[in-house]
Amino acid sequence: MAKYITYRDIEKIYGLKKNTLTKLYMKGEFIPAIKVGNRNYFEVEKLEEWIESKKVAIAS
Repeated sequence: MAKYITYRDIEKIYGLKKNTLTKLYMKGEFIPAIKVGNRNYFEVEKLEEWIESKKVAIAS
């Protein structure tokens, strides 16, 4: 069963700011959400895949 978290949880766990994620979401550059009432919930597995895809290798 999939686990879901809110913007607030993402801020606490991953340190990603809600304002930044909201802008990305509105531009279609963030993972899809499930809307329940006035809250957006995001699947943890898809979020972690998205984070991995955004990592950049730093050459030394």
